Amino acid sequence: MFRNIVVVLALVFALIHISTGTSLDDDEYDFIVVGSGAGGGPLACRLAEANFKTLLIEAGNDQGENVNTSIPAFQGIVAQDPKVRWDVSPSIPYRSSSPRNRVANQRKQMYVNHYPNLTRAQRDPKYVYSTGPNQEEEYTGLHPPPGAKPKGILYPRAGVLGGCVSHNALIWILPHRSD
Repeated sequence: MFRNIVVVLALVFALIHISTGTSLDDDEYDFIVVGSGAGGGPLACRLAEANFKTLLIEAGNDQGENVNTSIPAFQGIVAQDPKVRWDVSPSIPYRSSSPRNRVANQRKQMYVNHYPNLTRAQRDPKYVYSTGPNQEEEYTGLHPPPGAKPKGILYPRAGVLGGCVSHNALIWILPHRSD
């Protein structure tokens, strides 16, 4: 549903340009918004509605027809869907000069630590470690094998129109009225 809203917002943006007689080829914009996620898409729409020349740039493609993004029960699948995952986006190659990344065009996943204390962070059963002879394998859990290196908790990112809201199980939380 959110993807449909984002697509509608993009169409509204294009119609505003057409109706005001401005060209999409103009080089000058009042605002350039990078990313069509939960913040960027609505921000670009509101700026365009206020008659600002706004350019919305999105690195990902439209996965609106992908059932993994529209069925809440598939939330566990969509975060690992190669069509949605930022780290395997075919349009964004990842290259690193770091000697740790020996695999050509390796994609990089994001990991986070919810606590500044590493010992506390590693008590999370979702904590991920690099393992294996070249640290190319992963272990997730509370009892890593000897020699495992801590990475953090996998924090999936989406490289698609709508950003990471495409894999949030269609859940949203409204702010408190005082906000």
